[in-house]
Amino acid sequence: MFNLLKVEFYKLRHSKTLLGILLFCLLESILCPLLFSKMLIGKAVFTRVLGTQLFLGWFAIIAIFLAMYIGDEFSSSYSSGYIKNLISYGHKRHEIVIAKFIGTYTGIIIISLIAPVLITIINTFMNGYGEPFKVSSFVFALRVTILMIFIYIGIASIGIFMLFVSRNVIFSELAFVFIDPLNRIITLFAMKNPAIDRIYSNTIFGQVNTALSHNITLFQGLKVIIISLTTIIVSICLSIYFFNRADIK
Repeated sequence: MFNLLKVEFYKLRHSKTLLGILLFCLLESILCPLLFSKMLIGKAVFTRVLGTQLFLGWFAIIAIFLAMYIGDEFSSSYSSGYIKNLISYGHKRHEIVIAKFIGTYTGIIIISLIAPVLITIINTFMNGYGEPFKVSSFVFALRVTILMIFIYIGIASIGIFMLFVSRNVIFSELAFVFIDPLNRIITLFAMKNPAIDRIYSNTIFGQVNTALSHNITLFQGLKVIIISLTTIIVSICLSIYFFNRADIK
């Protein structure tokens, strides 16, 4: 397992796709404060970017990362021999799956946090923080970051699971990107229909507003984490199940 993780982190460090995405995020971070100007400053910028990026191309960016980082490998290496060699070297199938998930999660965390952090720093230098820096502000930013990381990883787990099931990069990533408009539509219905809202509020997609809220209870915070962890665990377990059943030639 340790050797598998070493390989995954090595691939991550040398991933041109990840580097390209980070450069894009850097460019976005330089331009974005000009749009914010003095309308938003301080922690308001951080929470706004951390929350709204989910609806501003995050699905497409993550789909590209998944397709290039593990998509091609898991759609072709069943026949090219890479996965077969890993198994023949004594690595268990569930270990291969878990290592892939952990490596991918690391990349997703970096991608999801780089823009909010850089934009907040640049905006603060340009327009000021807007309030005296307090411990409570740091705790708030840390709490929002942790909860949103759980949500981002949980949502991305669905995309990874799609790859393991279909083993078709184009189909799985298009399906993952399609979640974005589907989520928007369901959100609109949830706003108008209490029954739909009760269901939606108990899915991972319905946890964003809670995670970004300034005042949440311990129960609400735990609910975000539990729903996210449930999504993650179910995605990993189902991926292991389908990978174990796969005919690797």
